[in-house]
Amino acid sequence: MLIHYSITIVLVVSLIERIESNRRSVSWRAPGGFGRRLSNNNNDSSIEAVVIGNGIVPDVVDSVPNQLIKISYPSGVGVDLGNELTPFSVRNQPSIEWSIEPEAYYTLVMTDPDVPSRKDPTNAEVKHWLVINIPGNQVSKGESLAAYRGSGPPLGSGLHRYVFLVYKQPTLIINHSEPVIPTPAREGRLGFKVREFARKYHLGEPVAINFYLAQYDDYVGWMRAQSALTQKPSDIETTIVTTTVPTTTPLPPVKSQRSGGIRFGTKRRNAALKTWTPKMPDKPKFPQMVCINYDRYLEIQNELNN
Repeated sequence: MLIHYSITIVLVVSLIERIESNRRSVSWRAPGGFGRRLSNNNNDSSIEAVVIGNGIVPDVVDSVPNQLIKISYPSGVGVDLGNELTPFSVRNQPSIEWSIEPEAYYTLVMTDPDVPSRKDPTNAEVKHWLVINIPGNQVSKGESLAAYRGSGPPLGSGLHRYVFLVYKQPTLIINHSEPVIPTPAREGRLGFKVREFARKYHLGEPVAINFYLAQYDDYVGWMRAQSALTQKPSDIETTIVTTTVPTTTPLPPVKSQRSGGIRFGTKRRNAALKTWTPKMPDKPKFPQMVCINYDRYLEIQNELNN
């Protein structure tokens, strides 16, 4: 059984790497323009065409920067003016580079203007990452106001634009009134407006930009299911009352003595499944929260823990 799981995981990882490798070779446009290929020629005119063509001007900023931010993720993928990346591949904080001026300080922003969807951005924007007072492009030495949060688009919401912006600060931002978000938690991130932030701290227009597209996949479903399963009883009660989203009692995993991974015995799994299934409504109020069946949840959890 252990050999079977190991071979399966190797095959899955190999398939994901091949898919990501193919995706890195091209870039894509968002609507209007989803699915149309672009060249990788990142001169000023091509940056302007892609940024305007994807609606980032005027949805997020008022002008197009003439510099491209170089963004590389630990998974091996890179951001390339609207290429589509998977939420799994962008789950960890990337490395960032841009051209700098000597002794200058910068602000880095990552924002999602398509919340809950591009057609209905009523909660836009989501602040995915915010760092101020960055000396040059040494992001780790800046002041983090919001820790990096990867992509997690809701089920059925289509492709989201995840926009990175760099602003050159006129001076150090010493006194600010921004809440500090030290974890990837969602709280405190909705309703962010990068224009208002830039105006408040006299940042002017951004000097560099890049963005990628992402949509819901099984990894997002796993994250949401994991979050629901690990809620405290008081949180679960509040969620049910306010959103009528079904939840279930946290299930303590069984540690495998052989592999150190996580497995569920047949009796435990069947008992858990009986409590899971009846709580899945036919027409949930928020379908993006009920986005993965129990078997698939266990499969992904095992893959991530092995």
